[in-house]
Amino acid sequence: MKKYAIISIKNTVDIIAEFFMKSATFFISRLYTYQNGKKDRHYNKREVINMKKAIIITLLAAMGMTLTACQSASASEAAASDTASSNVNVSDTDGESVQIPNPFVDCDTVEKAEDLCGMKISVPDSISGYGEKSISVMDKQMIQVMFTNDNDDMIFRKAFGSDDISGDYNEYSEKLTENVDGTDIEIRGNDSKYCGAVWQKDGYSYSVFSKNGISKEDMLHYVGVMMTEDDGEIMVGGDPRYIQPVPY
Repeated sequence: MKKYAIISIKNTVDIIAEFFMKSATFFISRLYTYQNGKKDRHYNKREVINMKKAIIITLLAAMGMTLTACQSASASEAAASDTASSNVNVSDTDGESVQIPNPFVDCDTVEKAEDLCGMKISVPDSISGYGEKSISVMDKQMIQVMFTNDNDDMIFRKAFGSDDISGDYNEYSEKLTENVDGTDIEIRGNDSKYCGAVWQKDGYSYSVFSKNGISKEDMLHYVGVMMTEDDGEIMVGGDPRYIQPVPY
């Protein structure tokens, strides 16, 4: 946004400068004609003086407009830079910028997140190939556990209610409904790579999300993890009906 705003202002400066330069060129050419008698009529000294005044006023106006526009561009760039450094900024009714706090609160452990929300969540302790793990709570209504590596994010969510809490609004060519332990699970993706699974059970909403997509079997595997109370490292793959914790 900052880039386009500055480009727009600079384009405006160019248009203004071009307009005044053409005007100045026009007046100068007319003045040359008047002073050298290239027209049928002759011009007196007062007309020539008035023409010189018009040229000076035009050039001064061009300089003033260009300087003002450049100052506006600098101010816009500084404002955009300040906005980019904040989390979220919106304008209130008076047009002033108001920062909205990040609704997610980081937690050191799943247990701490469960205490903040007042609910339990079953997720893997770790996932093979995913080195980073982050745990957070949103508005004491939703727990999120995210595993990341250089190529993918795996996100597990649980919240009160029955809404789709995946945060994934992409369109997918494949949407399937699978039944796991009597619960209908909607999984969605493209070309047999599934990016999300969502379902509701006992007053809670659940979602599993993979940024790059995983196989149908792997997605149902993670659904099964969330529907059990098993702990331990979970390896990708396997039938969710036979999930067992990996021994230490």
